[in-house]
Amino acid sequence: MNRDYEEKDKDFAEEGRDVLQEMKEAYEHTPVPEEGRRLVEQAIQRAKKDKRRGQAVVRLRRTAVGIAAAFACIVALSNSSAQVAHAMGQIPILGAVVRAVTFRTYEADKENFQAQVEIPQLEAEEGAGELPQGAEEINSSIEEFTDRFIKEFESDMETGGEGHEGLDISYETVTDSDRLYTVKVWAVQTQASGAETVRYYTLDKATGQQLALADLFAEGSDYVTVLSEEIKLQMRRQMQEDPGKQYFLDDEEFPEWNFERIKEDQNFYITDGQKLAIVFDEYEVAPGYMGVVSFEIPTEEIADILQPDMGILQ
Repeated sequence: MNRDYEEKDKDFAEEGRDVLQEMKEAYEHTPVPEEGRRLVEQAIQRAKKDKRRGQAVVRLRRTAVGIAAAFACIVALSNSSAQVAHAMGQIPILGAVVRAVTFRTYEADKENFQAQVEIPQLEAEEGAGELPQGAEEINSSIEEFTDRFIKEFESDMETGGEGHEGLDISYETVTDSDRLYTVKVWAVQTQASGAETVRYYTLDKATGQQLALADLFAEGSDYVTVLSEEIKLQMRRQMQEDPGKQYFLDDEEFPEWNFERIKEDQNFYITDGQKLAIVFDEYEVAPGYMGVVSFEIPTEEIADILQPDMGILQ
């Protein structure tokens, strides 16, 4: 039985190599507009990284999505020869087309309690096919995140109280590039003072999966320590340069408050300049007046532990 599986695996591998070679030859011998050339090159490189045909099949089933310009290039190429048409059918996903929309709202105005909530969900653009699995996971996480604040607010409202309490939740799209889609969701709780909690959710359009912090780094790398030490350096530098900035760091009187390490799933996003930014909620690593704080990590400081060939950071 194991021998049968091994033979099938060899057949799949040989078939995959034949497909890649066919794509390469068809591409190299067909005039291609510059944008079409870029997209096909990216697709071939991604396909080469699939070590098993089963991985490639998962991607191939998601190929229907693309921007109008890319689709026009594909149609032109497909009409030029049967060989190219077959090769184009093997290209992995060009990019899931999604958007964030208001899925549900919640409002309350009862005596000293006011709430204004907009809860987003990711949905596929019209004609873009099924929603990627990663987008479904993001939607589930957003619901869990926002429901926690609503339940806490409703519990306080039910028991009453003399002070004012407010809850505001909103969102915005912060990245919509060829590769990534990121939505930012923030919740502000107001009582005697305010406290802001922020979450960034990123969909990797190339894979259809939610991008986790660990995905950026090579397997087995101690990215938590590397990032934590870089953040400490930035904290110390900022406090030295600006007395108005304070972080919970190197405090001998309250050492238990000192920042030590980020979490493995620490909040993060990718900036417009394709840099990694690590984000902390209000009061997490600094006094409340500092608000939500973030630290942009120089890519050269983490280059040796990044996931090879991912190409998200520069």
